[in-house]
Amino acid sequence: MNKNNLIFLLVALPLLILSSCDKDPKAPAISNFYVGDHDAARQEFKQGESVCIEFDVASDPETRLENYRFEIISKVDNSKIFDETYIDTDIFTGLRNAHVHTHAMVYADSPVGDYTLKISVKDDDGNITVKNVELSVIENPNIPKVTGLKIYNKKDVNKKSMEFEVGDVIIVEFYAEADTEAGRKLESYHIEIHDNPTSGNVNDEVKVINNGFKEGFEGLEKATVYQEITIKSDWNGVKGKQSFHLFIKDNEDSEIEILNSININ
Repeated sequence: MNKNNLIFLLVALPLLILSSCDKDPKAPAISNFYVGDHDAARQEFKQGESVCIEFDVASDPETRLENYRFEIISKVDNSKIFDETYIDTDIFTGLRNAHVHTHAMVYADSPVGDYTLKISVKDDDGNITVKNVELSVIENPNIPKVTGLKIYNKKDVNKKSMEFEVGDVIIVEFYAEADTEAGRKLESYHIEIHDNPTSGNVNDEVKVINNGFKEGFEGLEKATVYQEITIKSDWNGVKGKQSFHLFIKDNEDSEIEILNSININ
């Protein structure tokens, strides 16, 4: 190779690399990232707890946000205890900028150990940004068992609709059983419904909280629950998807959380 050809190659190569990069749209940018609960950031969670995840995300000017995905992956065998993809046209999909505030679940039967929480954000051009956070799952012994959770609008005769308006009555049904082999009994349950504030600040959440239900529950080994919750006329939260949290506690303060979502329109 003569000297002139070498000079041409050295000049052309950076130009080729620069040109290739310019053609590729930028992946979404994640900022203001938070993992913990509603009180403090943390990376250690008990079996039966939810993980609160918040972040801001912005797409490239030529693309729009498509979806985001949460995975909780074991460091031992790469098995997953949580894997959910979210497409939300009200607050995320199709937008350039969005604030995400939602929850992943560490289920009661999740093995104790070290995990990676993997957050993936995808735009409509297929570009993906990934953020990994280390998590630990610790034992939560003797927590109550909960099955058969149903949430529906009282107006729905089929008992399936999870769409609500102000003034509607939310029906919550479930079966709970204490760990009788450990001498435990049921103590109480409470329900929280959180909106997704446009500010992105957890302190701005509007919550429906029905606290400390004990009647017909406290002191029992097992219970079938039917609970009515009215969305009162003074509710002024952000309409759309709401986080639904059911907490059941036994007489030794062992608690399990069940996570779901509803829509208030």
